[in-house]
Amino acid sequence: MISPNGEREPMTAADQRDIEIILARRRDNGADYWATPDGRVYVGSPFSTISSLGMLHELGLNRSHEAVRGALETILAAWREDGKIRLAPTAPLYPCYTAEAARMLGRYGTATTNGFSSPPPPSWRKRSMRFATPATTRRARR
Repeated sequence: MISPNGEREPMTAADQRDIEIILARRRDNGADYWATPDGRVYVGSPFSTISSLGMLHELGLNRSHEAVRGALETILAAWREDGKIRLAPTAPLYPCYTAEAARMLGRYGTATTNGFSSPPPPSWRKRSMRFATPATTRRARR
């Protein structure tokens, strides 16, 4: 757990039990890593890819865990060239969705260290977090 002052507390037996419960639900939405077969990573709470990663982070599960790595890769696979993250194949691209996904990537250190021991796939290696502003959105519509 993370204490109120932001420091990580030692993992307790209750934390470990909670982690096991969350991990046991990772295929409940029809695909692995709390996603749906069509690639949705945010299907509501409590067990979607993004919300499960948030709970696991607060409980202290390290990014080296296979399920965390897979879930992070699932989110990264939804990262578009324009910097937005599509949480579902037909979902609108609202900034709040991208921010929520980026928050999970940042919590696990993928924003600065890539978070993986192996090089990232070429499809997202060169991407940077670029967020649309009203000015860039107007230019894109022209």
